[in-house]
Formats: sequence, C-alpha cells, structure tokens
Amino acid sequence: MHGTSASMPSEVAMSSQRIPREAMKPSFSSTMTPALLPLSLGGSPITARIGSVRKFLLNLLSRKTSISPRTKERILDPAEVKKQFDRTVHFRILIISRSNAGKTTLIQRVCNTMGLPEIFNAKGEKIDPAIVLGSHERGDHNIEDELIFPSNPGFIFHDSGGFENGSVNELNLVKDFVAHRAATMKLEKRIHVIWYCFSMADYERPILAAEEKFFDECNTGNVPVIAVLTKADALTLPALSQLRDEGLTMREAMPKAGELAAQMLSILESGIENQLCSCRYPPKAYLTTACMNQEGADCSPLLSKPILL
Repeated sequence: MHGTSASMPSEVAMSSQRIPREAMKPSFSSTMTPALLPLSLGGSPITARIGSVRKFLLNLLSRKTSISPRTKERILDPAEVKKQFDRTVHFRILIISRSNAGKTTLIQRVCNTMGLPEIFNAKGEKIDPAIVLGSHERGDHNIEDELIFPSNPGFIFHDSGGFENGSVNELNLVKDFVAHRAATMKLEKRIHVIWYCFSMADYERPILAAEEKFFDECNTGNVPVIAVLTKADALTLPALSQLRDEGLTMREAMPKAGELAAQMLSILESGIENQLCSCRYPPKAYLTTACMNQEGADCSPLLSKPILL
C-alpha cells in the first residue's frame, strides 16, 4: 500500500511503512453539505444586447434542437455517504482534462490539503515529483502513475492529461486503461469513477472534437463518468469586460457582472450537456465547481455523486 497517515511527521511520511487498513480509508466529513453552483437548464433570459463575449454562446444555442431533462435526484444523507466510503479502503479516480483546467486544485480540495501528492509508478515505486512535474509541463502523463496525498491516502488519483493535441494514441491509451481497470479481478486496482473536467476559463472552446470523440468511443462500462465544469468563477472577468465594452462604468458594471456571468454559465452548462448527450457514451452526471482554490470550498457532491448513480 502507498501513502501515509496525516498524523505522521514528514520524515516518517516519506518512509515505506505499512499503513493500517483504517488509515487508508477516504476521509469524508459527515458534516459536508453541497455548496457548488447549481446546474440550471433554463437560466436567465438572454438580453437583447449581445457583445463579442456572447457570440459563441449563441452558437451553442443555435445548435440545440432539444435539451434533455435532468432526472430528479434523491438527496442523500451525508451520513449515508460517509457509511458508503467507510466500506471502501481505496477510492480510485481517473481525471481527464486539458492543461490548466484546475484539476490539481480540485484534488487538493478533495483531500483537504494544499500540498502536492506523492507519486508511485505501476510497480508501486515512489517517483521523484520533480521528474513527474517536468513531464507534465511538457504535456506528458503516465496514466498508470498513482497520485496519493499523505493527508488522505484513501484516495488514489490517475491523471490522463487531455486530448487537445488530437492524438489517436492518447485516446487509445485511455480506452485501454479504462477497459482494464473497470473489469480487473484485482478489486483494489479498479477505478470507481472518472472525472472529465471542462474548464470554464476556456469558454470560447468548451469542447474540442477530440474530447467529443472520447464520449463517442470510450465505453466505460459500470464506471460512471462525471462531467465536471471547473473554474466557473473565471466567467466573472469576461462578463465584466463585456459590460465595460457596452459602455458601463466600472462602478456600474461590478454589480451586474455576477448576473451576466451566471447567464453565461447557464448557457454553457446547457450547451455542453446537449452536445455530449448526443454522443454514444455521454456522462452520467454534470457538476459545476467554483473557487476551489479557497479554503473551505466544498466538493462533497463530487464524492456523493457516484453513490447516487
């Protein structure tokens, strides 16, 4: 087993000491309550003024023939969620996203830490983080590597990187990994959920053709894929810029920026869902996150969602 207990001093945390089974369970607070931005298919009506920031949003709307209604979800008692996680020694998550989609911040928040994860290769050998980070900067990711935070070693993350380069090899590697890890007889090696992150900072190109291809070709079987719309708070700046372009002063624009950003987010959510629901293997659920870099940001819906599916 990898990782260490959060209570161990740093010099012990770097050792290969075996961790008790209980210490390896994902830490999940029963007091967590959902506080992410709610998804909305309707959203606020679009006003008559349309600027450059909103042109791509109109394209999303013009392509829509219908919007699939969301299934009414049962609200799960946080205590029940905790009980489900307590039965799991490891919760293994595959994360797919483009660069700068906020996934590192997201998994840090899930594990309640600001530190970097320890990284282990497929043989269980610890890897020098500097080597891995250098590879990531070049766009290279080894999907077999395990990312484990000492503060919460019950979660194991795999990072595939994204498909922005449109490489067929990258897509095939992910498909092979998912096919193997979804059905392996070694239960401790199975993945439990896939988070596919779409950064709202890339609002002008929310979905690439290569990303859509993943949802057309990658059958994840019983492993649910959750589309995670990250960095929703990044829409505030373009909303403010749009209002300024329309002639408002900064003082006038500031109070209105939040409302316009919410409109943009609503249209993006609907457009992304509509585009992906036409694929052969669409996501099982959609979640939106914001301000994950702030202490106290809540990500409990990401953890409870797989149990609801």
